Amino acid sequence: METLYTVKKSIVPSFTILRILFFWLIIPVIFIICDILKYAKETVEIYDTCIKEKTGILSRNEKQITFAGVVSVSVNQSLFGRIFNYGTVTIDIVGKDNIYIESAKNPFELKKFLESKFIDSKNSTTNIIA
Repeated sequence: METLYTVKKSIVPSFTILRILFFWLIIPVIFIICDILKYAKETVEIYDTCIKEKTGILSRNEKQITFAGVVSVSVNQSLFGRIFNYGTVTIDIVGKDNIYIESAKNPFELKKFLESKFIDSKNSTTNIIA
């Protein structure tokens, strides 16, 4: 049998609106997943005398500071941070890199807690020196 006519299919139907939207959304979804993993693996542990920051997904980094090295604690909130009660808490340290606790829940409560620890450690150091 001889072919009289060959029908070629168009690729246009494969470009539907949902597929185009999904293609453009795949990249932000990858970034969202990476951010979720990053925030899930970052921890800041506060002890009586020090603060430990642990970061990293594949390799782990740990930074430890004592309250005696803390100069100040500040909070930065965006509009969404004010609405959903999260923000960045910055711990200023003498002579070292600052610690930035990004997306901390209840940032002002954390700031009050850190300042109370900071004041307690300053008072205990002053009592030892005097």
